[in-house]
Amino acid sequence: MFTAAHIKRHIARLPKGQIFTTREFLCYGSRSAVDQSICRLVNAGRIERLARGVFVVPRSGARLPTPLEVATAKARAFGKEILQHGADAAVASGLAKFRNQGAIYVTNGPSSSFRYGDKIIQFKRIAPRKIVCGDTLVGLVIRAIWHLGKMSHSWAIAQAAIYALGRTEKEQLRQNAGFMPAWMSRRWVPLWTMPWTEGWNKRRRKGEREGVRERWRQMCMK
Repeated sequence: MFTAAHIKRHIARLPKGQIFTTREFLCYGSRSAVDQSICRLVNAGRIERLARGVFVVPRSGARLPTPLEVATAKARAFGKEILQHGADAAVASGLAKFRNQGAIYVTNGPSSSFRYGDKIIQFKRIAPRKIVCGDTLVGLVIRAIWHLGKMSHSWAIAQAAIYALGRTEKEQLRQNAGFMPAWMSRRWVPLWTMPWTEGWNKRRRKGEREGVRERWRQMCMK
């Protein structure tokens, strides 16, 4: 009774449409007691189950949460950070044509997967140095190029990435060159050190630069 009462009060304080996880209620009792209380609330229609251990306070006429929203809640419950996969960043920026088939995110925690509706959401562990800049513009550029690989890293791709960045972001990219593989930094070092880069970029490629930059920024907001 103690566990069920506390869980009901906790959920009553949540706004409609709020996503939450079972782990948020483990402070109110044992795992079995928490699971039983939540199961009763699901059966009563007070909450809806989205995925294993992930629930939402229902709201009339509301859209279903996106896979990213569910994945973020699931990852946060286990102390993980999830970020955009390099393949999705490369496609959104126009550097590649084929994105991941399904919802796949990279993580600093163990690899895992779970079902959400008819989708399988996957967390794939990658090396810490690949996510050192997170989902910032610089982080997405690095992860997209890294995903494309050494054989695909042409001067054209290096230029497209560099021209999407402002002065501050180029400096951040330069400072993180030590985390990159040699084949990546070798292409970029001449571009951010040549004095003509900024002027050439502004005069001759301004329209293209802004288009690429806008695509990268849209990825940052997802």
